[in-house]
Amino acid sequence: MKKAIEIRALIDDETVATMKMAKFDSLKPVRCSNCDHRGSFARRLFAVSGVPKTKFSDDQTQETISAFIAAQFGIAHVFFKSPGSGNKLYIDSAVCPECQSTKIVFDIELTSDFFREVSKAIGQPETDADYSDL
Repeated sequence: MKKAIEIRALIDDETVATMKMAKFDSLKPVRCSNCDHRGSFARRLFAVSGVPKTKFSDDQTQETISAFIAAQFGIAHVFFKSPGSGNKLYIDSAVCPECQSTKIVFDIELTSDFFREVSKAIGQPETDADYSDL
């Protein structure tokens, strides 16, 4: 018997805590595809359970979850995240403050911590370079 997929909207405190998790917020909303707004965006996060880790990136699984989110919460565009090595799957969504669209582009925020992690992952020595102007 298959375990049912459960999707739960995170409350404010949980959202803040989740966004502080290492590696969760490295992909951030950067631009509205509808009106080209760049700046801050309201965020809404959801925790997903009942999905095997091997299915986190499965197209059919993501399409099914996306359809549920659209029907239940009116959010047309979502981004799936599974930070760290745990067995947790999250849905991240953003709303444009200008046009209320949820068609938001997420991108990697290039920070000093990001470059340190990349250097470590590829086995290169970390540098003392200042990335603050990126």
